[in-house]
Amino acid sequence: MERSLSFPLLIATLKNLSSQKIYQQVGTKLVLSQKKIKTILEICLLENSLTQIIALFNFSDRAKFKRKDINPQIVEGLLAMTVPDKPNSRLQKYYTTEKGKPLLC
Repeated sequence: MERSLSFPLLIATLKNLSSQKIYQQVGTKLVLSQKKIKTILEICLLENSLTQIIALFNFSDRAKFKRKDINPQIVEGLLAMTVPDKPNSRLQKYYTTEKGKPLLC
């Protein structure tokens, strides 16, 4: 049985992982891979809307993608919103923070 890791532990060990899958407990187990995290951070080096990010991953469930992949990175400070006071704004875009940029190396 796989051991669950909290998201802060995920960030602490991200640089030392190869292709391992990382688990986060949020109601149900969510799988975040190092590759997916890096891809999202790379996409967001330039500001992108959630729709643009989802299109690159070919996902159809916007709410699930945001909850599973975007929100944990916002909480950790790796991604930020252009309109933080209105998280559901139609003008909302996401960008990689200074804290997230070193993880791309």
